[in-house]
Amino acid sequence: MLVFCAMHPYATLRRETTMRRRILIALLLGPMLLLGAFPRANAQTATGTITGIVTDATGAVVAGATVTIREVKTNLSYTITTDSTGLYRLTNLPRGFYEVKVEQTGFKTAIVSNIELTVNEVKRVDVTLEVGEIAETITVTGELPLINTEEGRLSGLVDKRRIVDLPLVTRDFTQLALLQPGVVAGGVGSNTGGFSIGGARSRGTNFLVDGIENNDPVVAGFTQITVPLDSVEEFRLIRNTFGAEFGRLSGGVLSIVTKAGTNEFHGTLWEFHRNRSLRARNFFEREKPPFVRNQFGFDVSGPLVKDKLFGYGSYEVTTLRSSTTQRARFFTAEAVRAATGPIARELLQKYPRPPATENPRFVTVGNEQIPVSAETVITRPSSSDAHAFVIRMDHQGFDGRNRISGRYIFNQTNNLAPLASNSLLTEFFGLDTSFRSQNFGLTNTTTIRPNIINELKFGVTRDAYDWRPRNPQVPTITITGVNGFGADTNMPQNRFPVVFQMDEALSIIKGAHAVKTGFQYRFIKRVRTFNALYRGAYGFANEAAFLADQPLTYSVRIDLTTGDRGDGYRIYSRHELMGFVQDDWKVRPNFTLNFGVRYENFRPPKELTNRIAQVLIPSGATIYDIFHVLEPRPTKFFYHSDDNNFAPRLGFAWSPKGPRWLTGGEGKMAIRGSYGVFYERLFQNIDENIQFNPPFGATLTFDTRARQTFVYSIPSWVPPGLKGAAPPRGTALNPIFDPNLRTSYMQSWFFGIQRELPGEFSFEINYQGTKGTKLPLNMNINRFDGDLLDGVLDRVNSFWGAVGLAGNRVNSIYHAMQVEVKRRFSRGFTMQAAWTVSKMIDEDSDYFASDGIVSVTSIKRERGLSRFHTPQRLVINAIWDMPFFRGRGGALEHILGGWTISGIATFQSGRPFNVFSNAPYPRGDFNADGTNNDRPNIKTDKRGAILKRSPADGILDPNAFDTNFRGIGNLGRNVFLGPGFANLDFAVYKNFRLTVLGEQGRLQFRAEMFNLPNHPNFELPTGNLASTLFGKSNATADPRTFQFALKLYF
Repeated sequence: MLVFCAMHPYATLRRETTMRRRILIALLLGPMLLLGAFPRANAQTATGTITGIVTDATGAVVAGATVTIREVKTNLSYTITTDSTGLYRLTNLPRGFYEVKVEQTGFKTAIVSNIELTVNEVKRVDVTLEVGEIAETITVTGELPLINTEEGRLSGLVDKRRIVDLPLVTRDFTQLALLQPGVVAGGVGSNTGGFSIGGARSRGTNFLVDGIENNDPVVAGFTQITVPLDSVEEFRLIRNTFGAEFGRLSGGVLSIVTKAGTNEFHGTLWEFHRNRSLRARNFFEREKPPFVRNQFGFDVSGPLVKDKLFGYGSYEVTTLRSSTTQRARFFTAEAVRAATGPIARELLQKYPRPPATENPRFVTVGNEQIPVSAETVITRPSSSDAHAFVIRMDHQGFDGRNRISGRYIFNQTNNLAPLASNSLLTEFFGLDTSFRSQNFGLTNTTTIRPNIINELKFGVTRDAYDWRPRNPQVPTITITGVNGFGADTNMPQNRFPVVFQMDEALSIIKGAHAVKTGFQYRFIKRVRTFNALYRGAYGFANEAAFLADQPLTYSVRIDLTTGDRGDGYRIYSRHELMGFVQDDWKVRPNFTLNFGVRYENFRPPKELTNRIAQVLIPSGATIYDIFHVLEPRPTKFFYHSDDNNFAPRLGFAWSPKGPRWLTGGEGKMAIRGSYGVFYERLFQNIDENIQFNPPFGATLTFDTRARQTFVYSIPSWVPPGLKGAAPPRGTALNPIFDPNLRTSYMQSWFFGIQRELPGEFSFEINYQGTKGTKLPLNMNINRFDGDLLDGVLDRVNSFWGAVGLAGNRVNSIYHAMQVEVKRRFSRGFTMQAAWTVSKMIDEDSDYFASDGIVSVTSIKRERGLSRFHTPQRLVINAIWDMPFFRGRGGALEHILGGWTISGIATFQSGRPFNVFSNAPYPRGDFNADGTNNDRPNIKTDKRGAILKRSPADGILDPNAFDTNFRGIGNLGRNVFLGPGFANLDFAVYKNFRLTVLGEQGRLQFRAEMFNLPNHPNFELPTGNLASTLFGKSNATADPRTFQFALKLYF
């Protein structure tokens, strides 16, 4: 007998929910099990604050009112009461959508809904109560301020809509930082290009993921780990004038929040595709090179235990096969006939160059003129395979007082990189690289009382980076004026940094004061093998010298304790201790004062293998006092600790009352300002170069001008008989640390006005200034003007080669007017326009990517335009849900309705570039101090040297510069500006409803167009007078490219 039983609807729902949870758990854990990694800790949630004043209909404040703040998607709620001034404030709230309910006897209950709280935001929500019974409820949709009346700081939010809907050529969320005023691209010293924020160096940007640091500790200026774009909920960029809880770096703070689970199940699948057929030719390309890029992945989120435990996970794969096209000078096929040196013939035959025929240079062989080098356009291949996944868990706490948030991110990338190579022949001398990064942490937020909240964070980041040059037996070979051979001198290398983070912060609200105090601790350990100059480096004065096997210089690193090539294996560690106190004081309902102080102590590093040495400068002396007897000794000492790093912060926000035509009404206008001091830790690469001092890493430099001899060979020559020997003459000392090395710092200030405008618009204008002091610089001080006039390189101390002193020698100044117009998303449209007019000046712009100090006696002569200087920059972005055919129904709406368009338009002035000559003395090195890259004399004014023609043809007249002189040229640093930049990226997409996948079910088709007008944006021209490419731009940014995508939402 068959028995049929009807299942209760609730049982069916419970089974479906259980099945969804199992699927969610499997999807969350799947990527980790697949890649063999499992998180052991998690990362914190970045938070915000909701505050406001409760009044009655007459405007009188209501004290003792009960305020309940609830996050609607997770049902997380808190209850506080208003003080005697009607003020309420709740801090440490996770990003989300809230409602504020206010109850008081004798008044109707008021509920303000649809309050979106963003990362690091202070949201002002004032509530007016009406007389009545408390059982009566009035619900209103929060019409929240468009301006910031609570803080004196410069910041900008990039919301989820912009992250998902705007076209991004690399689908990297950090690109969106460039939408904000005061931010310029092209950071010096950053592997990803980076950006400069408000007059700071690009290495000064502080990246946070859910409040956990995401900074590369070794080179700085870019993120340590990549977060997939679809895993980013939103981010806020705080531009320099940030509160006392932030520090360690002096630039802006880019703080992102990853997606989190809620009480609803959601998921997305995506595929983005580009290929060769979807892109135009580059300006210099004769034909389209190979290109294909695919990015695909998924994410899923939902409740594991309703109202208690939530999960999120994502997995993404990006594959890229591309190339870089540029103009360069190479040896010709005929150069083999002109080569008299056997090594030159071997290199030219074994590593063929692309055919080059344009603008040839000749040498005489017998009675014949042979073209040995010429210009051509080369395409350099590259490839990349990247995997990334994110796991996040959020728990509300069993007793309602604790909130625990955890997150783990994993990256694995394998590349063939054309970067960091001395030669443009990537197939022979490119780099095979492998990068693995992991970031995890744990945050516990405890509500001790409604007005006392404690937050404890733990975080760990671990990386494994490896760079392997192809054909490593070939030393670095540089030839003035023509492309050389071999990878860069700093290859091969690897590094394995680990960063441990612990932060403790206590927030106390007492009356009109919101005080936050705490401490922060970092422990950084770096295991690395840095084999700079391990392969050796030969330098040639010109093509003829190379063809005759007659190098001018030779450098190699030798371990004098073994007599062999220097072993770059070292282990470094350092501790960093920080503390802060911050008070946001509501002086009056319309005036807030933000003030605090931060203390930072970046302890000097330690080297744990005991294999470092340097010159120890006695107390009270300078290096110049002992310059005649420089004696490097094994030591553990780097430099003294700088224990005086107190950083005050002060800001205010005032919402003035006045005529409506002026202020727009109550709370519609804000006058704000701030001042602060911001210290910046030395990035680790500066410390680690101490390993290059003798005896453990003696940098031997042989120079024929100093009457030194050496052997030219492949592999490079290892000088014999050096085991246990004293450093040979010409050995470099680099760096020698100034024992009183100070922590660099920046002073930043701003003053500005915000004003709400009709139609959901807001307007903001600010003046921002930044002054950098004691910025780090490494400079060779073992030289003097006129040294080579007698044909012999003597140096100040004739025994040693270059002596690099690492100290505080550079200052900077930045002034800017920043204007911003925004429209909040309303009626299907949002936009933002940011216009910056600025000037930035310094003596040098980066510790390693230096413009070159011409004379050791005149650093102040280097003061000129910074490499970050951008006179004007305008960026406009917009998103429009087009209203056409919406609500019509049928096929017409299905096909023509529901389209959305978006775009980013960028217009920027040209950036500075330096004019110099890298030719050796006597063709260059005009002050004859043995260091090249000197600037020439200019025969006319600046305008007389500029040619009005295409950057590809050259914008500078080489005849306007005089290179036939001795001394310091009259041309300043970074005098000329390169080509401007104009670009339009555009996207269009449509959603097709798929109700079978639930309420959120839809299929989205996207078409994105980058550089839609196909405008050639030229790179900076070559500033080297010794190059036949002088004054010419040899590469451009990407041409017009299309990208198509499908996204499935469920």
